[in-house]
Amino acid sequence: MGSKKGLVVAALAALLMIVPASASAAPEFSANVTSVEFVSPHDPSGAFDPFDSETYEASITITNTGDVNITSVEPSFASTPVPNPFRAPDPFSVSGGNCEIYNPGVGLESHFQIQTSEGGSCQFKVQFRPYVLAEGEYTETLKLMAFGMLEQVEGNTVEIPLSANVANNSDASVSPSSLDWGLVPADTTSTKTVTLNSTGTSRLLLSHSEITLPDGSTSFTPAFSYSQPDECLQIDAGESCDIEVSFTPPNFLTYESVLSLYGNFGTIKVPLSGSGSDPQVEVTPYIRFGEKIIGSRSTGTASLTSGSITPIDVDSAAISGPAASSYSLDYDAGNCQNLGFQGRCDFDVTFKPTTKGSHKADLVVTGTFGSKTIKLSGSAREKTPAELAVRVFGPRRAAPGSTVTLKAKIYNRGEITAKGVTLKTVLPKSLAAKAKPIRIKSIAAGKPVTKKIRIRVKPGTAAGSRIKVRFTVSAKSAKTGSSFRSIRIR
Repeated sequence: MGSKKGLVVAALAALLMIVPASASAAPEFSANVTSVEFVSPHDPSGAFDPFDSETYEASITITNTGDVNITSVEPSFASTPVPNPFRAPDPFSVSGGNCEIYNPGVGLESHFQIQTSEGGSCQFKVQFRPYVLAEGEYTETLKLMAFGMLEQVEGNTVEIPLSANVANNSDASVSPSSLDWGLVPADTTSTKTVTLNSTGTSRLLLSHSEITLPDGSTSFTPAFSYSQPDECLQIDAGESCDIEVSFTPPNFLTYESVLSLYGNFGTIKVPLSGSGSDPQVEVTPYIRFGEKIIGSRSTGTASLTSGSITPIDVDSAAISGPAASSYSLDYDAGNCQNLGFQGRCDFDVTFKPTTKGSHKADLVVTGTFGSKTIKLSGSAREKTPAELAVRVFGPRRAAPGSTVTLKAKIYNRGEITAKGVTLKTVLPKSLAAKAKPIRIKSIAAGKPVTKKIRIRVKPGTAAGSRIKVRFTVSAKSAKTGSSFRSIRIR
Protein backbone atom coordinates (compact mmCIF):
# COMPACT_ATOMS: atom_id res chain seq x y z
CA MET A 1 0.00 0.00 0.00
CA GLY A 2 2.00 2.93 -1.34
CA SER A 3 5.64 3.04 -0.37
CA LYS A 4 7.01 1.00 2.50
CA LYS A 5 7.47 4.18 4.56
CA GLY A 6 6.63 3.39 8.19
CA LEU A 7 6.56 -0.36 7.50
CA VAL A 8 8.42 -2.34 10.08
CA VAL A 9 11.16 -4.06 8.06
CA ALA A 10 11.41 -7.04 10.39
CA ALA A 11 13.24 -10.34 10.55
CA LEU A 12 11.53 -13.18 12.38
CA ALA A 13 14.42 -15.51 13.35
CA ALA A 14 14.69 -18.94 14.94
CA LEU A 15 18.01 -19.37 16.81
CA LEU A 16 18.36 -23.14 17.01
CA MET A 17 21.06 -25.37 18.52
CA ILE A 18 23.84 -25.86 15.94
CA VAL A 19 23.74 -29.37 14.49
CA PRO A 20 25.63 -30.76 11.49
CA ALA A 21 23.78 -30.00 8.24
CA SER A 22 24.56 -29.80 4.54
CA ALA A 23 25.50 -26.29 3.38
CA SER A 24 23.00 -26.68 0.55
CA ALA A 25 20.13 -27.77 2.79
CA ALA A 26 17.31 -25.22 2.75
CA PRO A 27 15.47 -24.18 5.89
CA GLU A 28 11.74 -24.68 6.08
CA PHE A 29 9.03 -23.25 8.31
CA SER A 30 5.24 -22.96 8.46
CA ALA A 31 2.62 -20.55 9.81
CA ASN A 32 -0.45 -21.57 11.76
CA VAL A 33 -2.79 -19.54 9.56
CA THR A 34 -3.29 -19.28 5.82
CA SER A 35 -5.04 -15.88 5.92
CA VAL A 36 -6.09 -13.18 8.40
CA GLU A 37 -9.42 -11.38 8.15
CA PHE A 38 -9.86 -8.53 10.64
CA VAL A 39 -13.45 -8.35 11.93
CA SER A 40 -14.87 -5.51 14.02
CA PRO A 41 -16.46 -6.62 17.32
CA HIS A 42 -18.74 -3.56 17.18
CA ASP A 43 -20.66 -4.26 13.96
CA PRO A 44 -22.50 -7.47 12.96
CA SER A 45 -21.19 -7.02 9.42
CA GLY A 46 -17.61 -7.06 10.72
CA ALA A 47 -16.83 -3.68 9.17
CA PHE A 48 -14.66 -1.17 11.04
CA ASP A 49 -15.83 2.40 11.57
CA PRO A 50 -13.45 5.02 10.11
CA PHE A 51 -13.86 7.01 13.35
CA ASP A 52 -12.53 4.05 15.36
CA SER A 53 -9.03 4.93 16.65
CA GLU A 54 -8.32 1.54 18.23
CA THR A 55 -5.67 -0.85 16.89
CA TYR A 56 -6.80 -4.44 16.34
CA GLU A 57 -4.40 -7.39 16.44
CA ALA A 58 -4.18 -10.95 15.15
CA SER A 59 -1.54 -13.43 16.29
CA ILE A 60 0.48 -15.60 13.91
CA THR A 61 2.68 -18.49 15.06
CA ILE A 62 5.62 -19.62 12.91
CA THR A 63 7.34 -22.96 13.47
CA ASN A 64 10.65 -24.42 12.23
CA THR A 65 9.50 -27.54 10.34
CA GLY A 66 12.83 -28.36 8.69
CA ASP A 67 15.97 -30.21 9.76
CA VAL A 68 18.37 -27.28 9.68
CA ASN A 69 18.86 -24.10 11.59
CA ILE A 70 17.14 -20.86 10.55
CA THR A 71 18.86 -17.49 10.69
CA SER A 72 15.76 -15.40 10.08
CA VAL A 73 12.22 -15.34 8.74
CA GLU A 74 11.91 -11.99 7.00
CA PRO A 75 8.45 -10.43 6.49
CA SER A 76 7.46 -7.91 3.86
CA PHE A 77 4.23 -6.45 2.46
CA ALA A 78 3.18 -6.67 -1.19
CA SER A 79 1.78 -3.15 -1.56
CA THR A 80 -1.62 -2.55 -3.18
CA PRO A 81 -3.34 0.79 -3.92
CA VAL A 82 -5.10 2.47 -0.99
CA PRO A 83 -8.54 4.08 -1.65
CA ASN A 84 -7.67 7.00 0.65
CA PRO A 85 -4.46 8.69 -0.58
CA PHE A 86 -4.14 10.68 2.63
CA ARG A 87 -3.64 7.60 4.73
CA ALA A 88 -0.03 7.10 5.84
CA PRO A 89 1.43 4.81 6.88
CA ASP A 90 -0.38 1.70 5.64
CA PRO A 91 -3.18 0.48 7.92
CA PHE A 92 -1.52 -2.93 8.30
CA SER A 93 1.60 -3.32 10.43
CA VAL A 94 3.63 -5.98 12.24
CA SER A 95 4.81 -6.14 15.86
CA GLY A 96 7.12 -8.57 17.56
CA GLY A 97 4.91 -10.41 20.04
CA ASN A 98 7.24 -12.85 21.77
CA CYS A 99 9.60 -12.91 18.79
CA GLU A 100 12.46 -10.83 20.17
CA ILE A 101 13.73 -7.71 18.39
CA TYR A 102 17.39 -7.50 17.34
CA ASN A 103 19.59 -5.48 14.97
CA PRO A 104 21.61 -7.53 12.49
CA GLY A 105 24.13 -4.72 12.18
CA VAL A 106 23.76 -4.16 8.47
CA GLY A 107 22.15 -0.71 8.57
CA LEU A 108 18.62 -2.05 8.48
CA GLU A 109 15.76 -1.27 10.82
CA SER A 110 14.83 -3.55 13.74
CA HIS A 111 14.51 -7.27 13.02
CA PHE A 112 12.54 -9.89 14.93
CA GLN A 113 14.28 -12.93 16.32
CA ILE A 114 12.96 -16.34 17.43
CA GLN A 115 14.87 -17.85 20.35
CA THR A 116 13.95 -21.52 19.94
CA SER A 117 15.28 -24.94 19.15
CA GLU A 118 14.66 -27.08 16.09
CA GLY A 119 10.91 -27.59 15.77
CA GLY A 120 10.25 -24.62 18.07
CA SER A 121 8.14 -21.57 17.34
CA CYS A 122 7.32 -18.03 18.30
CA GLN A 123 4.34 -15.73 17.90
CA PHE A 124 4.17 -12.27 16.36
CA LYS A 125 1.24 -9.93 15.68
CA VAL A 126 -0.29 -8.34 12.62
CA GLN A 127 -2.21 -5.12 13.30
CA PHE A 128 -4.94 -3.10 11.60
CA ARG A 129 -5.98 0.49 12.46
CA PRO A 130 -9.07 1.85 10.69
CA TYR A 131 -8.88 5.45 11.93
CA VAL A 132 -9.62 8.07 9.21
CA LEU A 133 -9.56 5.48 6.44
CA ALA A 134 -11.96 5.85 3.54
CA GLU A 135 -14.76 3.34 3.35
CA GLY A 136 -13.98 0.23 1.35
CA GLU A 137 -12.18 -3.12 1.44
CA TYR A 138 -8.49 -3.19 2.40
CA THR A 139 -6.24 -6.08 1.41
CA GLU A 140 -2.56 -6.81 1.74
CA THR A 141 -0.27 -9.84 1.48
CA LEU A 142 2.25 -10.58 4.20
CA LYS A 143 5.24 -12.44 2.73
CA LEU A 144 7.53 -14.45 5.01
CA MET A 145 10.86 -15.83 3.71
CA ALA A 146 13.23 -18.11 5.63
CA PHE A 147 17.04 -17.92 5.51
CA GLY A 148 19.52 -20.59 6.65
CA MET A 149 22.62 -20.08 8.79
CA LEU A 150 25.18 -21.28 6.24
CA GLU A 151 25.90 -18.82 3.40
CA GLN A 152 22.44 -17.27 3.74
CA VAL A 153 20.67 -20.21 2.10
CA GLU A 154 17.17 -19.19 1.08
CA GLY A 155 14.34 -21.36 2.33
CA ASN A 156 10.65 -21.54 1.62
CA THR A 157 8.26 -18.56 1.45
CA VAL A 158 4.84 -18.32 3.10
CA GLU A 159 2.28 -15.78 1.92
CA ILE A 160 -0.62 -14.79 4.19
CA PRO A 161 -3.39 -12.63 2.70
CA LEU A 162 -4.69 -9.89 5.04
CA SER A 163 -8.08 -8.21 4.71
CA ALA A 164 -10.40 -5.79 6.50
CA ASN A 165 -13.48 -3.82 5.59
CA VAL A 166 -14.13 -0.19 6.56
CA ALA A 167 -17.69 1.16 6.50
CA ASN A 168 -19.68 3.67 8.52
CA ASN A 169 -22.82 1.78 9.56
CA SER A 170 -23.62 4.03 12.49
CA ASP A 171 -26.64 6.30 12.77
CA ALA A 172 -28.28 8.32 15.50
CA SER A 173 -31.45 10.11 16.55
CA VAL A 174 -32.44 12.27 19.49
CA SER A 175 -35.63 12.48 21.49
CA PRO A 176 -37.15 14.93 21.86
CA SER A 177 -35.93 16.73 18.75
CA SER A 178 -36.14 20.14 20.52
CA LEU A 179 -36.43 21.49 24.07
CA ASP A 180 -38.66 24.37 25.15
CA TRP A 181 -38.69 25.49 28.79
CA GLY A 182 -41.43 28.07 28.48
CA LEU A 183 -41.32 30.50 31.42
CA VAL A 184 -38.64 29.95 34.04
CA PRO A 185 -38.04 32.40 36.92
CA ALA A 186 -34.94 34.48 36.27
CA ASP A 187 -31.76 33.36 38.03
CA THR A 188 -33.19 29.87 38.64
CA THR A 189 -32.27 26.67 36.84
CA SER A 190 -34.52 24.17 35.14
CA THR A 191 -33.14 20.94 33.65
CA LYS A 192 -34.47 18.77 30.86
CA THR A 193 -33.11 15.62 29.22
CA VAL A 194 -32.40 14.84 25.58
CA THR A 195 -31.73 11.19 24.74
CA LEU A 196 -29.13 10.25 22.12
CA ASN A 197 -30.08 6.93 20.47
CA SER A 198 -27.71 4.66 18.53
CA THR A 199 -29.93 3.53 15.63
CA GLY A 200 -27.33 2.06 13.28
CA THR A 201 -25.83 -1.44 13.23
CA SER A 202 -22.40 -0.35 14.51
CA ARG A 203 -21.21 1.47 17.61
CA LEU A 204 -21.98 5.19 17.82
CA LEU A 205 -18.98 7.43 18.54
CA LEU A 206 -19.71 10.92 19.88
CA SER A 207 -16.64 13.11 19.29
CA HIS A 208 -17.81 16.34 20.92
CA SER A 209 -20.80 18.55 21.74
CA GLU A 210 -21.41 22.28 22.04
CA ILE A 211 -24.11 24.88 22.62
CA THR A 212 -24.12 27.93 20.35
CA LEU A 213 -26.50 30.63 19.24
CA PRO A 214 -28.71 29.70 16.24
CA ASP A 215 -26.24 31.38 13.86
CA GLY A 216 -23.35 29.30 15.24
CA SER A 217 -21.71 32.08 17.25
CA THR A 218 -20.90 31.92 20.97
CA SER A 219 -23.08 33.73 23.50
CA PHE A 220 -21.31 35.99 26.01
CA THR A 221 -24.22 35.49 28.46
CA PRO A 222 -25.11 31.83 27.93
CA ALA A 223 -28.46 30.80 29.41
CA PHE A 224 -28.10 27.12 28.44
CA SER A 225 -25.58 24.50 29.58
CA TYR A 226 -25.32 20.73 29.27
CA SER A 227 -23.89 17.76 31.14
CA GLN A 228 -23.00 14.57 29.33
CA PRO A 229 -21.71 11.35 30.97
CA ASP A 230 -18.70 9.50 29.57
CA GLU A 231 -21.04 6.68 28.51
CA CYS A 232 -22.29 8.95 25.70
CA LEU A 233 -18.90 8.89 23.95
CA GLN A 234 -19.40 5.28 22.82
CA ILE A 235 -22.90 3.85 22.51
CA ASP A 236 -23.50 0.31 21.27
CA ALA A 237 -26.10 -0.29 18.57
CA GLY A 238 -29.62 -0.22 20.00
CA GLU A 239 -28.54 1.57 23.19
CA SER A 240 -28.99 5.19 24.27
CA CYS A 241 -27.56 7.84 26.58
CA ASP A 242 -29.15 10.82 28.36
CA ILE A 243 -27.71 14.33 28.10
CA GLU A 244 -28.93 16.87 30.66
CA VAL A 245 -29.54 20.40 29.40
CA SER A 246 -30.09 23.22 31.90
CA PHE A 247 -31.73 26.60 31.35
CA THR A 248 -30.83 29.50 33.69
CA PRO A 249 -32.27 32.76 32.37
CA PRO A 250 -30.27 35.71 33.78
CA ASN A 251 -33.17 38.15 33.18
CA PHE A 252 -36.68 38.41 31.76
CA LEU A 253 -35.80 37.98 28.07
CA THR A 254 -36.42 35.11 25.64
CA TYR A 255 -33.41 32.91 24.79
CA GLU A 256 -32.70 30.58 21.87
CA SER A 257 -29.68 28.34 21.29
CA VAL A 258 -28.72 25.07 19.60
CA LEU A 259 -27.16 21.94 21.12
CA SER A 260 -24.96 20.36 18.42
CA LEU A 261 -23.79 16.74 18.63
CA TYR A 262 -20.91 15.59 16.37
CA GLY A 263 -19.67 12.07 15.69
CA ASN A 264 -19.52 9.21 13.20
CA PHE A 265 -23.25 9.71 12.61
CA GLY A 266 -22.77 13.24 11.22
CA THR A 267 -24.20 16.24 13.07
CA ILE A 268 -27.46 16.47 15.03
CA LYS A 269 -28.79 19.87 16.10
CA VAL A 270 -31.31 20.24 18.94
CA PRO A 271 -33.01 23.68 19.12
CA LEU A 272 -33.27 25.12 22.67
CA SER A 273 -35.64 27.89 23.78
CA GLY A 274 -36.99 29.45 26.96
CA SER A 275 -37.89 32.74 28.63
CA GLY A 276 -37.10 34.27 32.00
CA SER A 277 -39.97 35.38 34.25
CA ASP A 278 -40.26 37.54 37.36
CA PRO A 279 -38.92 35.37 40.20
CA GLN A 280 -41.29 34.85 43.14
CA VAL A 281 -39.05 32.67 45.23
CA GLU A 282 -35.41 31.72 45.50
CA VAL A 283 -34.14 28.42 46.85
CA THR A 284 -30.79 27.01 47.84
CA PRO A 285 -29.82 25.25 44.57
CA TYR A 286 -28.20 22.23 46.20
CA ILE A 287 -26.94 20.57 49.36
CA ARG A 288 -23.65 18.72 48.92
CA PHE A 289 -22.71 16.41 51.76
CA GLY A 290 -19.42 15.21 50.28
CA GLU A 291 -18.00 11.83 51.24
CA LYS A 292 -19.22 10.23 54.46
CA ILE A 293 -18.81 6.92 56.27
CA ILE A 294 -21.56 4.33 55.75
CA GLY A 295 -24.00 4.58 58.66
CA SER A 296 -22.97 8.10 59.68
CA ARG A 297 -25.41 11.02 59.88
CA SER A 298 -24.94 14.51 58.44
CA THR A 299 -27.46 17.35 58.30
CA GLY A 300 -27.63 20.25 55.88
CA THR A 301 -30.13 23.07 55.52
CA ALA A 302 -31.72 24.51 52.39
CA SER A 303 -33.90 27.62 52.36
CA LEU A 304 -36.75 29.03 50.30
CA THR A 305 -36.99 32.84 50.34
CA SER A 306 -39.98 34.75 48.99
CA GLY A 307 -39.39 37.54 46.50
CA SER A 308 -43.09 38.14 45.99
CA ILE A 309 -45.03 41.18 47.13
CA THR A 310 -48.08 39.01 47.80
CA PRO A 311 -47.88 36.22 50.43
CA ILE A 312 -47.00 32.72 49.23
CA ASP A 313 -47.54 29.27 50.75
CA VAL A 314 -45.44 26.11 50.72
CA ASP A 315 -47.88 23.25 50.12
CA SER A 316 -45.51 20.30 50.24
CA ALA A 317 -41.87 19.22 50.33
CA ALA A 318 -40.66 15.73 49.52
CA ILE A 319 -37.46 13.90 48.57
CA SER A 320 -37.43 11.83 45.38
CA GLY A 321 -34.88 10.29 43.08
CA PRO A 322 -32.70 7.18 42.87
CA ALA A 323 -31.16 7.59 46.36
CA ALA A 324 -34.16 9.13 48.16
CA SER A 325 -33.96 6.47 50.92
CA SER A 326 -30.52 7.83 51.91
CA TYR A 327 -32.06 11.17 52.94
CA SER A 328 -34.72 12.32 55.40
CA LEU A 329 -36.48 15.69 55.64
CA ASP A 330 -37.64 17.82 58.55
CA TYR A 331 -39.30 21.23 58.29
CA ASP A 332 -41.96 23.28 60.11
CA ALA A 333 -44.92 23.40 57.72
CA GLY A 334 -46.64 26.04 59.84
CA ASN A 335 -43.74 28.48 59.45
CA CYS A 336 -43.83 28.01 55.67
CA GLN A 337 -47.32 29.49 55.21
CA ASN A 338 -48.24 33.08 54.31
CA LEU A 339 -44.63 34.06 53.64
CA GLY A 340 -44.29 37.77 52.92
CA PHE A 341 -41.56 39.56 50.99
CA GLN A 342 -38.17 38.12 52.08
CA GLY A 343 -39.96 35.56 54.27
CA ARG A 344 -38.02 32.31 54.61
CA CYS A 345 -38.76 28.61 55.04
CA ASP A 346 -35.95 26.26 56.11
CA PHE A 347 -35.63 22.56 55.22
CA ASP A 348 -33.31 20.34 57.27
CA VAL A 349 -32.07 17.35 55.27
CA THR A 350 -30.24 14.46 56.94
CA PHE A 351 -27.91 12.23 54.94
CA LYS A 352 -27.52 8.69 56.33
CA PRO A 353 -26.10 6.36 53.66
CA THR A 354 -26.32 2.59 54.10
CA THR A 355 -24.38 1.61 50.98
CA LYS A 356 -21.16 2.84 49.43
CA GLY A 357 -21.01 4.92 46.28
CA SER A 358 -22.78 8.01 44.99
CA HIS A 359 -26.17 9.06 46.38
CA LYS A 360 -28.21 11.60 44.40
CA ALA A 361 -31.76 12.79 45.02
CA ASP A 362 -34.02 15.86 44.70
CA LEU A 363 -35.85 17.87 47.33
CA VAL A 364 -38.95 19.11 45.50
CA VAL A 365 -40.84 22.02 47.09
CA THR A 366 -44.25 23.00 45.70
CA GLY A 367 -46.64 25.82 46.56
CA THR A 368 -48.47 28.84 45.22
CA PHE A 369 -45.24 29.84 43.44
CA GLY A 370 -45.06 26.61 41.45
CA SER A 371 -42.36 23.99 41.99
CA LYS A 372 -38.71 24.27 43.00
CA THR A 373 -36.05 21.56 43.04
CA ILE A 374 -33.06 21.44 45.37
CA LYS A 375 -30.36 18.97 44.31
CA LEU A 376 -29.04 16.59 47.00
CA SER A 377 -25.76 14.76 46.58
CA GLY A 378 -23.31 12.80 48.67
CA SER A 379 -21.20 9.67 48.59
CA ALA A 380 -20.36 6.99 51.12
CA ARG A 381 -17.50 4.64 51.82
CA GLU A 382 -16.62 2.00 54.36
CA LYS A 383 -14.33 2.77 57.28
CA THR A 384 -10.67 2.17 56.63
CA PRO A 385 -9.32 -0.79 58.63
CA ALA A 386 -7.07 -0.33 61.59
CA GLU A 387 -3.56 0.77 60.60
CA LEU A 388 -0.90 0.50 63.28
CA ALA A 389 2.31 2.47 63.58
CA VAL A 390 4.92 2.74 66.34
CA ARG A 391 7.46 5.39 67.30
CA VAL A 392 10.12 4.82 69.95
CA PHE A 393 11.61 7.46 72.27
CA GLY A 394 14.40 7.22 74.85
CA PRO A 395 18.16 6.88 75.33
CA ARG A 396 20.41 5.99 72.43
CA ARG A 397 23.41 5.01 74.64
CA ALA A 398 23.80 2.38 77.34
CA ALA A 399 26.51 0.74 79.45
CA PRO A 400 27.22 -3.01 79.57
CA GLY A 401 24.97 -4.72 82.16
CA SER A 402 22.56 -1.74 82.33
CA THR A 403 18.81 -1.60 81.68
CA VAL A 404 17.54 0.88 79.11
CA THR A 405 13.93 2.07 79.37
CA LEU A 406 12.31 3.15 76.12
CA LYS A 407 8.84 4.49 75.46
CA ALA A 408 6.89 3.10 72.50
CA LYS A 409 4.00 5.22 71.26
CA ILE A 410 1.57 3.09 69.25
CA TYR A 411 -0.85 4.81 66.87
CA ASN A 412 -4.02 3.53 65.22
CA ARG A 413 -4.31 5.59 62.05
CA GLY A 414 -7.33 3.70 60.72
CA GLU A 415 -11.04 4.30 61.38
CA ILE A 416 -11.77 1.00 63.13
CA THR A 417 -10.68 0.00 66.65
CA ALA A 418 -7.68 -2.33 66.67
CA LYS A 419 -8.27 -5.29 69.01
CA GLY A 420 -5.75 -7.74 70.46
CA VAL A 421 -2.71 -5.59 69.76
CA THR A 422 0.77 -7.11 70.28
CA LEU A 423 4.02 -5.14 70.49
CA LYS A 424 7.09 -7.32 69.89
CA THR A 425 10.67 -6.27 70.55
CA VAL A 426 13.36 -8.17 68.62
CA LEU A 427 16.92 -7.96 70.05
CA PRO A 428 20.23 -9.56 69.08
CA LYS A 429 20.59 -12.50 71.54
CA SER A 430 24.32 -12.02 71.88
CA LEU A 431 23.99 -8.43 73.16
CA ALA A 432 20.73 -8.18 75.10
CA ALA A 433 18.25 -10.31 76.98
CA LYS A 434 14.99 -11.29 75.29
CA ALA A 435 12.11 -8.85 75.83
CA LYS A 436 8.59 -10.14 76.45
CA PRO A 437 5.81 -9.11 74.05
CA ILE A 438 3.45 -6.43 75.32
CA ARG A 439 -0.28 -7.14 74.96
CA ILE A 440 -2.81 -4.34 74.53
CA LYS A 441 -6.52 -5.11 74.62
CA SER A 442 -7.53 -2.45 72.09
CA ILE A 443 -6.56 0.89 70.57
CA ALA A 444 -9.36 3.19 69.43
CA ALA A 445 -9.32 4.72 65.97
CA GLY A 446 -7.11 7.80 65.81
CA LYS A 447 -5.83 7.27 69.37
CA PRO A 448 -2.27 6.55 70.55
CA VAL A 449 -1.17 4.30 73.43
CA THR A 450 2.25 4.59 75.16
CA LYS A 451 4.07 1.59 76.67
CA LYS A 452 7.44 1.22 78.40
CA ILE A 453 10.00 -1.26 77.10
CA ARG A 454 12.97 -2.33 79.25
CA ILE A 455 16.05 -3.65 77.50
CA ARG A 456 18.73 -5.38 79.59
CA VAL A 457 22.18 -5.10 78.05
CA LYS A 458 24.36 -8.15 78.72
CA PRO A 459 27.40 -7.42 80.96
CA GLY A 460 29.92 -8.67 78.44
CA THR A 461 28.78 -6.43 75.62
CA ALA A 462 31.80 -4.66 74.13
CA ALA A 463 32.02 -0.89 74.19
CA GLY A 464 31.39 0.70 70.80
CA SER A 465 29.06 -2.06 69.64
CA ARG A 466 25.47 -1.29 68.62
CA ILE A 467 22.29 -3.05 69.62
CA LYS A 468 19.85 -2.88 66.69
CA VAL A 469 16.31 -3.20 68.02
CA ARG A 470 13.23 -3.83 65.89
CA PHE A 471 9.73 -3.08 67.17
CA THR A 472 6.68 -4.60 65.47
CA VAL A 473 3.07 -3.86 66.38
CA SER A 474 0.29 -6.05 64.98
CA ALA A 475 -3.35 -6.95 65.45
CA LYS A 476 -5.95 -9.08 63.74
CA SER A 477 -7.41 -7.41 60.61
CA ALA A 478 -5.00 -4.48 60.98
CA LYS A 479 -2.05 -3.24 58.98
CA THR A 480 1.20 -4.01 60.82
CA GLY A 481 3.57 -1.22 61.82
CA SER A 482 7.27 -1.36 62.65
CA SER A 483 10.15 0.81 63.79
CA PHE A 484 13.86 0.46 64.44
CA ARG A 485 16.19 1.77 67.16
CA SER A 486 19.94 1.60 67.52
CA ILE A 487 21.58 1.72 71.00
CA ARG A 488 25.32 2.34 71.19
CA ILE A 489 27.29 0.72 74.01
CA ARG A 490 29.63 3.17 75.67
